[in-house]
Amino acid sequence: MKNYPFIITVLIVLFLFSSCQKQPTKTVISGTIVGADVSFVSYSPPIEGLCFAGFVDMVSVNSSGEFIIVIDNMKDASFCFIKIPEISFYHYFIVEPEGSVQLLITNSEESVRVDMEGMNAKGLECYMQAERKSMELISNRLGEVGISNLPDTILALKEAELIPYKELYARSLISHSFYKLVSAQIECLYGAAHSLTLYKK
Repeated sequence: MKNYPFIITVLIVLFLFSSCQKQPTKTVISGTIVGADVSFVSYSPPIEGLCFAGFVDMVSVNSSGEFIIVIDNMKDASFCFIKIPEISFYHYFIVEPEGSVQLLITNSEESVRVDMEGMNAKGLECYMQAERKSMELISNRLGEVGISNLPDTILALKEAELIPYKELYARSLISHSFYKLVSAQIECLYGAAHSLTLYKK
């Protein structure tokens, strides 16, 4: 067959091309719940990079308190909201393509403790412990600041919030994508609060 070498060449090229295609990514959050009888864990996965708590999916919890959340085809770092109403657990997690994190959620009468291992674990701990501020709360705190001093005040507040993440990034304990997403969230929050404060004045 005169075309046999050509056919073989085409097949080899097609094989190499298909093997070079980016495979679907999987991001995994696995967890164990101790001290509570929970049947399901609710979560809101990122969709096209955005996480909306109104879109809810669920995974079952086995008899050992274990659950696994798998998020397919993420393109960049994003938020994933996890909710366990039985123990008043409501938290956003920053997740990345092909990343994995393991959670140990211990429920007691005093509190709910979360221990983490895996990608960006130290950053996630810092993010969970940080005070959750709303645009309105920040604007109220800025209410007594003169207009001319607002830019410097806001810059100082943003820098203060970023300090722990800068330290973790410098020690390679969080990824660039994690740091970039946290920075963008802080920037947007204070930008909105700045606008609201100027509107009130």
